Amino acid sequence: MTGAPAQSMGFLVRPVDWVAFGPPRPNTAGETHRRATELPGPTTFQGIVRTALLAASGDDFSDRSRAARDARDALVGGPDALPEGWQLKGPFLTEIVETPHGPRARPWVTAPRFLMGTVREPSCARLLRSPDVDGRPSALDDSSPDAPPLLLGAPSLNSAKPRHLGGWLSPRGLRWALAGGKHLAEWRPVDHAPARDLPPFVRQQALAGLEIDAGTGTARDGMLFFADVLRFRDRSGIAGWLSAPLPSRIPSDALTRGDLAACGWRSRPAVLEELPPVDLDFAHLLEGRHLPVEVPEDQGFFLVAATPVQCKGDGLSAAASVEEDLRRNARLPEGVEVRVLAALTGPPRVIGGLLAASKVPRPNRSYWEAGSSWFFVLRGGGAGASGAAARGEALRRLNDAHVLGDRGEASFGYGHTLVAVGPTVDRGLVQAAERRREVRS
Repeated sequence: MTGAPAQSMGFLVRPVDWVAFGPPRPNTAGETHRRATELPGPTTFQGIVRTALLAASGDDFSDRSRAARDARDALVGGPDALPEGWQLKGPFLTEIVETPHGPRARPWVTAPRFLMGTVREPSCARLLRSPDVDGRPSALDDSSPDAPPLLLGAPSLNSAKPRHLGGWLSPRGLRWALAGGKHLAEWRPVDHAPARDLPPFVRQQALAGLEIDAGTGTARDGMLFFADVLRFRDRSGIAGWLSAPLPSRIPSDALTRGDLAACGWRSRPAVLEELPPVDLDFAHLLEGRHLPVEVPEDQGFFLVAATPVQCKGDGLSAAASVEEDLRRNARLPEGVEVRVLAALTGPPRVIGGLLAASKVPRPNRSYWEAGSSWFFVLRGGGAGASGAAARGEALRRLNDAHVLGDRGEASFGYGHTLVAVGPTVDRGLVQAAERRREVRS
């Protein structure tokens, strides 16, 4: 491909007008139909990025020959993976704010599912034995839906079973959550947007229109449609980072020089702009400065999905698949092992789509949503201070990394993980969780 060193570029896809996302839907002549919008995921995002890079390279998109398609895949990767050594991070819904130190990018993320309670006083889930309430477990643990689970939030006085906070978190709210509610003065409700809403710089709007006949350029009779679309406030959009050794045909500023890009349904226009440095709270988390340097074996943590993760199996087998992915992809220090004790993932979501170049449908696959969380402890790495330091290094290799799922999909941004500090764990509970898995396996 190229001997050029990898470079990392932060960029913002800033929609010029409304945008909408989601899989293609067939329309039957004469029908009135409604189209919902989704938020852009890694598959959509990588399509925007790869198309923009091809355009910057001077590619002739009108050439649909097999040789031209193969050349494009060699240049920017194909529909299954980016080229070797390329990594895309994102997408993140992001606003640009002015600070005394200049403009800063402030990404908002899906609230981790281990956050329980209400926006006024959220709390983090903790691992303990859970009694049954009204014949059902009062704890939440998606890795063991039909056995007494161990993961329990802080139930409110009028509710036997804890509820996920849900919604969106600002960088400061995310830092409060991933630090285990420590190191910051207090929780602020202003750092949260409810699940029914979007981050404060994005709003949903209903749009009505007519389908246009491609041959005549006029409206088709009876083809009235209603669509839900997204509108971004000025100086906001969808942020990402691309780390890649770009070939010489692609300018180094291809994603930051203000070019127009096609975005989502109906290829709506968006501008590709340089992303300012990220908010200090967000940078603090990406750098892992909220994590301990030395880790005792009774300290628990949450592995949090910042982007969707391909779902492999269910229940305890799914928890085992997460451990296997980490063993294979995280390159942990010698002797260190991850033990997943419980999971808060919710039901999986099916993601498919359409290959733009060939119009061939993508296979439908199940994914855990962003915000899914796995409670784990670290074992091994040696005795005493050296073992504690090895486990601390392991945490940093799990944080701000793409260590879950298929490697090709990971290059698109799937399986991006952050690590949250959790509660300490009683050794008896760890042994109980491990015995449960041994019995079920």
